Amino acid sequence: AQDRIAAGEALGMAKASYYPVIGLRGGASRWQTHAFMPNGLSGSGLDIGSTVGPTDDYSVGGFARYTLFERGAKKAGVASARSAGEAAQYEEDAVRQVMIFAVHEAFFALAVAVELKDVADKNLANTELHLATAGDRSAVGGATAADVLRAQVEVDSAKSEQVRAVCRVSVARGNLNAAMGRQVEEPLNIDATMPAREGQGDVSFTNSIAEAELSRPEIKAADAAVRTETGRGRRGQ
Repeated sequence: AQDRIAAGEALGMAKASYYPVIGLRGGASRWQTHAFMPNGLSGSGLDIGSTVGPTDDYSVGGFARYTLFERGAKKAGVASARSAGEAAQYEEDAVRQVMIFAVHEAFFALAVAVELKDVADKNLANTELHLATAGDRSAVGGATAADVLRAQVEVDSAKSEQVRAVCRVSVARGNLNAAMGRQVEEPLNIDATMPAREGQGDVSFTNSIAEAELSRPEIKAADAAVRTETGRGRRGQ
């Protein structure tokens, strides 16, 4: 944002070159000097001292300047400053798009982590139910000790996966907080229900490239930077 503001000020300075310049000058001085008289004047009876001054000098004056013809240098300067302002604006838009994308990415990563945790919770509940069933069947002779051990291993594996899922949720929540400029440890709940949106249908690869060339702020910023350098080159000629 500061680059855009600075570019706007530079554009104002470039436009100011079209206005006339009016000024006022003034000064004051006091001086005194020693005069070296010719030899023939000494002793002639003339009362001529060897010191001149002190003397006070004052001056005042004004000036005005307006350029009538300068081969397009001012116009090129204004065009260059305007292009620099556009480049700064497009660069700011590019940064904003990157920030928005980072928030989207972190949001959906958290949504996925939450869904995976729900799956891990359900899987753990199922394996614990299987373990309880295997224990009951083993008590009446319907299952072997190996069946019970296998069910216990599945429960332990499900618990480990649940722990990893909880950690993934914590990391994803911290990433989303950081992307939004919040404290990483702040509590945060999301609503991952996405409303139905009307899309534009199928988009071809060629149309996607063409739309990117017209819409991407990085490309617009690069074009404005080229025009800025071109304007500077014209001013230097």
